[in-house]
Amino acid sequence: MKLTIAKIAEMTGVSKTTVSRVLNNSGYVSSTNRSKITAIIDKYGYVPDSRAISLSKTRTETIGLVIPETSGPFYAELLSGVEESLRDHEHFTLIMTFGNDKPHRVRQRYLSIMRQKRVDGMIIFDPELEITTAREASALGIPVVFLGKDFPDLPLHSICVDNFRGAVLMMEHLMRHHNYRRIAFITGPSDSQDSLERFRGYKHSLETVGIGFDDELVSRGDFTRQGAQRLYNQIIKTDADVVFASNDEMALGIIESAHDESSLNRFLPVVGYDDAIWSQFIEPPLTTIRQPMYQLGRLAGHTITETIAGKNADSVRLTLNTHLVVRRSCGC
Repeated sequence: MKLTIAKIAEMTGVSKTTVSRVLNNSGYVSSTNRSKITAIIDKYGYVPDSRAISLSKTRTETIGLVIPETSGPFYAELLSGVEESLRDHEHFTLIMTFGNDKPHRVRQRYLSIMRQKRVDGMIIFDPELEITTAREASALGIPVVFLGKDFPDLPLHSICVDNFRGAVLMMEHLMRHHNYRRIAFITGPSDSQDSLERFRGYKHSLETVGIGFDDELVSRGDFTRQGAQRLYNQIIKTDADVVFASNDEMALGIIESAHDESSLNRFLPVVGYDDAIWSQFIEPPLTTIRQPMYQLGRLAGHTITETIAGKNADSVRLTLNTHLVVRRSCGC
């Protein structure tokens, strides 16, 4: 039998890169995998040629991950999923965040890292990403997976959450279970695709049951608790039956404002979107839409490593489902 790196990888159930690391005695390999590989090498007396042994030297074994921030449970779940998936494939994670930096500087930085081939692949979660940047990143010869953004005209890999359907699920609960008709909606930033899709689901749901769209019931938010608190008095004047905030942070802002407002002589139902880890512990516990952030991270890690291994010749486009989480804040 002619033994090759590919054959050793198949026999031991590891990647070709892992076999190459053992041959080069470089990079991390678990003791279990190293023992399996060396046992096969010793058994068959395998001697690699120079071309085969150089395989790992063209790789950094590092994947870049661009996310808005690392603090808070929303991105922590995503980060956990990505890191666990990459660890399973014996890759490291290089994390870049937007933080307080200007977005265009962060984009320049991650594009520069890709041009310099300092990573083997890049996972980009940039909520305000434009098609020009996506096109540039896709043309750099480095595997890339975009999260939360899809550009159908570009041949790229993307994994998104079905925000439209999530908003529809919430609206169906509010209208059918509670018979609410005046539903106030707080949008996110105007350049957020997530916000636009949730707003589209809100309008579609109204049309489906024959309720006319009322622009007075829509407030322009910014995904922050403080921003929603500034909108509170405006929303109360609409005499809404319920407030649907397009993320949990803004829902919390409305709930806190209602608690502080002594002149409000009725319970104001409020619902959110995201299912932040704290949403079940506030009073009242928040009815919301759960996004599968951990699963999103796992799939992103799997897709980027499969692409690096040459298994994704065609574009991979995935859309994950959301789930309604009913608690007491909606009036249940």
